Amino acid sequence: MSESPRKLKPKSVTKVVLDTNILVSSLLAEDGNCATILKLVMKRKILIFYNAEILEEYRRVLNYPILSFEPHRIGTHLNLILRKGFVMNPKKSTIKMTDESDRVFYDLHKTAGAILITGNAKHYPNEKSIMNPADFLAKQMGLKFSVKGKKQSHETSRTGTVVRNGKISKPLTP
Repeated sequence: MSESPRKLKPKSVTKVVLDTNILVSSLLAEDGNCATILKLVMKRKILIFYNAEILEEYRRVLNYPILSFEPHRIGTHLNLILRKGFVMNPKKSTIKMTDESDRVFYDLHKTAGAILITGNAKHYPNEKSIMNPADFLAKQMGLKFSVKGKKQSHETSRTGTVVRNGKISKPLTP
């Protein structure tokens, strides 16, 4: 993948690495916290870092048939990352991971000096630089969101697909 060199914004701009579940949730709930994070990327209020392995995971997961995302919506999200993001190859860590497939996200956030935003915090070490979307928006960006006074615990699409704690599922029917 060829990226033209770009100068980084001043250090005051927050750097992030997005776990795949953030992109999924942003497509499921266009007015949710995860979609707000992508809007901040689009406006260059935050800088997103990725590498080829992460981009491939984004492509693979967003194309899962259970999600039923329209190809042009997937393309819009991936193009945003390609246009606004910065490619960086991470230094591999030796820290024990609950899920080894998440290591690339963890390692990249450490290498880039970025915040890792995820809906699966339990998959990662307990570190201040690893945040869920609501905490990131509140603590880093000064934005606060709530649903009827309560934190939103999941994002639901119009088709009924639910992402809870970063896991894709269909809701139980009554």
